[in-house]
Amino acid sequence: MAKKGSRSSFHMIVLLFASITASEFVPFQNSSNGCVDTVVSYSFKQNGKGYSQAQCTGRAGECCRLGPNCYDCSGLVYMAYKQAGITAPITTYGYPGNFKAVGLANAQPGDVLWNTGHVGIVGYNNQVIHAANPTRGIYIMTLANFKTYCAPTQAFRACNDSPSPSTKLWRVQSGAFSVKSNAENLMARIKASGLEAFIVLHNNLYKVQCGAFSSQANAQARLNTLKSKGFEGALVYY
Repeated sequence: MAKKGSRSSFHMIVLLFASITASEFVPFQNSSNGCVDTVVSYSFKQNGKGYSQAQCTGRAGECCRLGPNCYDCSGLVYMAYKQAGITAPITTYGYPGNFKAVGLANAQPGDVLWNTGHVGIVGYNNQVIHAANPTRGIYIMTLANFKTYCAPTQAFRACNDSPSPSTKLWRVQSGAFSVKSNAENLMARIKASGLEAFIVLHNNLYKVQCGAFSSQANAQARLNTLKSKGFEGALVYY
């Protein structure tokens, strides 16, 4: 959580531009569900939600910094680590807290990239998720772009387990669009049918996917369910 007003309009514009080059979103890794995977899975599933620095009061549906509908940067990190039983600092000024500095060059999935006014969580496939600002909300950048545009000065680690290896996955894809709103409309309809759905930005297209699996058989089963609900789909592997 940075001080209000600390982000310039120029910085917000740069962040918006940088997100366009972000690679595919891997929401989970089908692995051991250890600390790293728990943190990465929870945080990346918040992709696309809103940003708020408001304190939470417990009112149903409120948009506040600790979720589940909105987060600020520190709130997202705090809640992701809470799922793994670890108490993260509640603001950027509280680091290192229970974390240890490992250096930016050694950052791995689950680590927190930090500067005095902003934090993000490293995911798989060289991605970072963060709650950026009220305009952009929560979104994913490549690790390289996050380092360039958000200028972290340290990486902190609290998980003791090793991240799962990054591998190619079978993905259930229902559509690919050049216009994001079209992808959002399809995602909403799939979710309304009771299935998981999310948008990834890959090769300059907004792709609506309904799962990513290491097992082709599991991916095929999800595809069959998708088609049974009247949606088109196909398996892609990357």
